[in-house]
Amino acid sequence: MFIMGKETPYFSHDYYSRTSDEMQVLIEDFGPAGYGIFWALIEILHEEETHEIELTEIFFRSFAKQLSTSVEQVQQVVQSCVLYKLFLQTENKITSNRVNRNIEMRAEISESRSKAGKASAAKRALNKENLTSVEHLSTDVQQNPTKEIGRAHV
Repeated sequence: MFIMGKETPYFSHDYYSRTSDEMQVLIEDFGPAGYGIFWALIEILHEEETHEIELTEIFFRSFAKQLSTSVEQVQQVVQSCVLYKLFLQTENKITSNRVNRNIEMRAEISESRSKAGKASAAKRALNKENLTSVEHLSTDVQQNPTKEIGRAHV
């Protein structure tokens, strides 16, 4: 399972994904169950460290149980998603271009934020260094001795 440090596990869900031709055919074939199975698979692909799902009997049985459906229905939806190019299949694994783009975009945003944070930290350190130098200058001022209290001056 892929767990992201301080980040909340999240991926964008396109507003009109249900209206794409591929998704319309999937929904026509399997009803809303096909749509739900597709999005549950997308969630798993995001969670997995390799962003792939190995299509084993154990996976199909476990996944079908999670969604309260049959192994056969899950297998048919996966096959249709591959046929309609919603998923890519190599050997016995599936992946998704959409998931890979999401992961790349998240990595780019994270890198950008990291660079901005490092630049900000460097700027604060420089400002602190400059401020410290100014403070040193202000404390180097020659101070005149003060009169002692309680002694009479003649």
